[in-house]
Amino acid sequence: MRTMIILLVLLLNLYAEKSVVRISSNSISQKDKAFLLKNYDILSVSVNGDIEIAANENDLLSLESGGFDPMIVKSEKDIRESLFADGKPVGYRNYDALLQELQELEANNPGLVKLEDIGDSWGKIYSSQGLTNYDQYSHDIWALKLSDNVDSDEDEPEIFYFAEHHAREPISLEVNMNILNHLISSYGVDQELTDLVNSTEIWFVPLVNPDGHKIVMDDDNLWWRKNGRDNNENHNLDTGDYSDDGVDLNRNYGFAWGDVGSSNSFNDDTYHGPYEFSEPETQAIRDFIDSHNFISGITYHSYSELVLYPFGYSSSALAPDNNALQELAIDMAESIPSQGGGHYTPQKSSALYPTMGSTDDWAYGTHGIFVYTIELATEFIPPSNQVNGICQDNLEAALIMLRRVHRQLVTGKIVNGSGSPIEAEIYVDGVDNTGEFRHPIKSELDFGRYTRLLTEGSYDITFKAYGYLNQTIEDVEVSQNDITALNVTLQEADFYSVSGVVSSYMGVLSGAILQFSGIPVDPIVTNTNGEFIFPSIAEGVYTLRAMYPGFTSQSMTIEISGENYTGIEFLLLQFNGDDFESGIISDPWILSGSADWFASDELPANGEYCAESGDIDDGASSSLLLVHSVGSGQMSFDYKVSSESGYDYLYFKVDGVTLDSWSGNVSWSNFTCDLEAGEHTFEWVYSKDGYLSSGSDCAWVDNVLFPYFINIDENHVKSFEIIGNYPNPFNPMTTVNFVSDIVGKYDFALYNSNGEIVSRYNINAKTGFNSFKIDCSTYNSGVYFLKSGNNTLKMMLLK
Repeated sequence: MRTMIILLVLLLNLYAEKSVVRISSNSISQKDKAFLLKNYDILSVSVNGDIEIAANENDLLSLESGGFDPMIVKSEKDIRESLFADGKPVGYRNYDALLQELQELEANNPGLVKLEDIGDSWGKIYSSQGLTNYDQYSHDIWALKLSDNVDSDEDEPEIFYFAEHHAREPISLEVNMNILNHLISSYGVDQELTDLVNSTEIWFVPLVNPDGHKIVMDDDNLWWRKNGRDNNENHNLDTGDYSDDGVDLNRNYGFAWGDVGSSNSFNDDTYHGPYEFSEPETQAIRDFIDSHNFISGITYHSYSELVLYPFGYSSSALAPDNNALQELAIDMAESIPSQGGGHYTPQKSSALYPTMGSTDDWAYGTHGIFVYTIELATEFIPPSNQVNGICQDNLEAALIMLRRVHRQLVTGKIVNGSGSPIEAEIYVDGVDNTGEFRHPIKSELDFGRYTRLLTEGSYDITFKAYGYLNQTIEDVEVSQNDITALNVTLQEADFYSVSGVVSSYMGVLSGAILQFSGIPVDPIVTNTNGEFIFPSIAEGVYTLRAMYPGFTSQSMTIEISGENYTGIEFLLLQFNGDDFESGIISDPWILSGSADWFASDELPANGEYCAESGDIDDGASSSLLLVHSVGSGQMSFDYKVSSESGYDYLYFKVDGVTLDSWSGNVSWSNFTCDLEAGEHTFEWVYSKDGYLSSGSDCAWVDNVLFPYFINIDENHVKSFEIIGNYPNPFNPMTTVNFVSDIVGKYDFALYNSNGEIVSRYNINAKTGFNSFKIDCSTYNSGVYFLKSGNNTLKMMLLK
């Protein structure tokens, strides 16, 4: 086999070039697939599991020696001959031809077409900085709007069609432009399409990546995928294979930005950039989408003949709108004929392979937009004689999406009592409380318009806005071919004051910060007596958080209704820990394993640094350990993981017992657990299985906080003192903390607000800090008093 491959390489003169190489699914295990996706330039993954990669001679030999059976499908010479004639691309538009055509469409269709510059490429930015090597890449990113009354922002549904995030996928641009030209030429001729254009605001961005597109169209590198970012800062766009330059734009979006299906290395084709939205091209798309109220959209790629829908960042992540997303994907896929017979395949994006940082996940996860990736054709640059057929084959799917925003949905306006529009959340029971997290879908402020695409059925829908009473409408019917119109007027809520005090066992805390979550109310600070007051909070159920430097924060849920909310008591425990802001990890931390953890400035959870696990080989581990004395209460830390799901893990252990573990790709999250006072051993272990990979997986830890260990001195303790309980208010458990300078037993009695004893506790105490738990699960909500000797502690049970 090796001899055959070498002969093919010689015959095709591929020493310095690449070929499209197919590896049959028959020879690929799940681990093999993960290895190939991580280490090679993947062009496509077919429905039956075949993987096609771009491979040079060394890649071919490496694959063969690794036990794979690669087959050359198409050479670079074949691709070049089908794309270029006399050195010019045939069947594909370059940037200049595209811009000229867009400008002519605007000029020839006044009132119907409007062209907008929505951003600059890196090339234009560098050129404007005087870097003359980039003058030929001075590109704008163009968006074109198609609608009657095109200069007006009307109360109409908005959709978009994007193309060419990846440079070597120019067929996506051609499909995008074919849709645009078809709608324009049909306007005033085809009544259905005329009505759709008149009742929809339709946007096209046919070239998201103009710098990369030029590299391909100029035949500098047919395999170029990324944009033109100058990663190595040599002030020149290096377009060779394995160049340090460029970022994969469809790995650079936020919401679920990370290392799955992407890379941290400059010279990898899937390099995701130094941070989310680091690229001017993705910033342009982000700002463009943020400034509109899009309902649905398609972003075109090549190749694999697939219709993909969110989520794609994890195999296990299911979108709350999964059923409706899947239904539309099936409708579109069944309308697109496949080159080998049948039709395109609809599937969740992660079924192809999990990928973080995609357009679809960000637009859906942030705005609830139904966004689809359509992977066109059976090769990334089809021969010019196939371009028109592929464009025509994909036209009906684009129209299906256009029609979808006018049927099988609930829409209306949300206003207040005076008729003014409100930005409100639209919560659909049975949809928004399923699947993985996405941000709430809201009405837009200009018109108060909302739209929810749903499957057929009956729904209970709740409308929420701060300062207004929630309104739930039950049994809202959604049918396949109709629009369910549902206008809502929200009634203003009453407002009340919220007040209380923040203290620690040492006394009140002046300057503590109080903040409500999720509502537009500015935080406030406590006065010299530790007191706070929010003078005007709308009735409702909220989470209020108290924070003070060096102390644990505390949150509680409060329900404001009918009267001022007074008497809130926060008791904050002093914390110690490490946020790694010194930039080094040293004593008392203990580092072990095949590679040490280190302080990293790669997007910490907060501040400038976090702890990152060492770059370990497969079958190895990297351990971060601390032996530490703590008080009774909660410890917490932030963690992030980028690993092969199901194989490589971050473990957290206390005293040798694993409390939790995380695998796959997890963005910054918080972990908390309860601790008993005393000395404990804390350990974070990142461990990889024994399967060969790139060694770039790792884990991060930040903001490690422990409950403060109280050293009692004779000036503080008067034989015995209750110093508070945590949490307070509580439901149904709370921990009572007290200090003593003698060893002995202490009796505690719990009284209700009527002065009746409801429970007694007999506690063995040691010298110093002590604690015990109270369970009030069988008691009613209200104020309770815990008494022992001359000590009385007031606490509140909220159920």
